[in-house]
Amino acid sequence: MKQLIVFLLILTTGVLSPVNLVADDLPELSAPQVNINTAGVDDLARVLTGVGLSKAQEIINHREAYGKFDDINDLLEVKGIGERIVMANEGRILTEY
Repeated sequence: MKQLIVFLLILTTGVLSPVNLVADDLPELSAPQVNINTAGVDDLARVLTGVGLSKAQEIINHREAYGKFDDINDLLEVKGIGERIVMANEGRILTEY
């Protein structure tokens, strides 16, 4: 009985928590990425947070009218895209062409 109580105390402190054991063994997951210079409407809308089909189409319209994006901050020139959306998607946006 005493051993059971000690085991339960250790388990509740998180030292032997199954969550800790599993989390330590998992590889770090990264957010999906999309190239704003080559992606289509569906991929942009699927990957970018705060971007639906209409904003994704605006990104493509801007790209076709003014050329490729050199930097993620160039998205601020797109109708409907503000700093909040750019910041929320920093790790998801690629610009290589």
